[in-house]
Amino acid sequence: MAGRPLFPPVFAPTVSHPMIDDFAIRAARMRARQQPAGVPSMYPLPLRDHPMWSGNNELGNELPFSADADNRQMLLKLATWGPPRVWSVMLGLAFNDDDLVGSNGFSIVAQVDAGAGGAVQQFEVDWIEGSSFSCVANAIIVTAIYDDATDVPQSLILRATAGEKPLAAPAAIRSFRVSAGPSASVLTRVPKFARSVTIQPAGPNVGALAATSLWQLGPTSTAFSTQLTGAQIAALGTGNRLTIPNGIRFINLQNTDPGNAVNALLVFELAL
Repeated sequence: MAGRPLFPPVFAPTVSHPMIDDFAIRAARMRARQQPAGVPSMYPLPLRDHPMWSGNNELGNELPFSADADNRQMLLKLATWGPPRVWSVMLGLAFNDDDLVGSNGFSIVAQVDAGAGGAVQQFEVDWIEGSSFSCVANAIIVTAIYDDATDVPQSLILRATAGEKPLAAPAAIRSFRVSAGPSASVLTRVPKFARSVTIQPAGPNVGALAATSLWQLGPTSTAFSTQLTGAQIAALGTGNRLTIPNGIRFINLQNTDPGNAVNALLVFELAL
């Protein structure tokens, strides 16, 4: 590179200037990094016998059911892995059908802590086989939370795998079963990253969901800015999907039936 000017003659500086000097230094560094002509690019490759992704429990892990005293079980811990980027996580599970106990089955929630720099985002998704989500992070922790560890099959095996780039998959969900007794109400906190909710009938007295329920949406547990009757929710269409406005943190189900309970399933779609 000796003798090659850093600037074309028309742009050649006549006097020294900090900005011009800085540009010259950066231009020289860029030339030094250029690939010489005729030399192919080189890429580091892992050893064929021991690739970094084989047997690495940070990128994928499966464990048998082993909940602690708090009905929790850590499954995946991706330590700080390079600069922040988009990571995708896929959840899975397997068990022997003959080991199922109870009439309601069982449910598992994945608590995810995803961080980059000085920020950590925490959210929950339903642990459904094949469920996936994407997030921006360079460190991820996935912990299983069991609603009722007594109904979980003892043959249960949990799986989680992580990889770069987002997946073209349906949005992750977080669902809740709610039941309001006669002339009572039940409050549900909107999960983080929720963008919509589908309200479905569940359990006995299905007709009461539309006939005797009042849904209230609000920023606090006592202040509600929007009210919808069950009939209005049913009229939204087969999906019964409500958009969650910014600032809404709670949904309250008020049962106006003095003799029967109202049961519903709230399915939140998360923006992940």
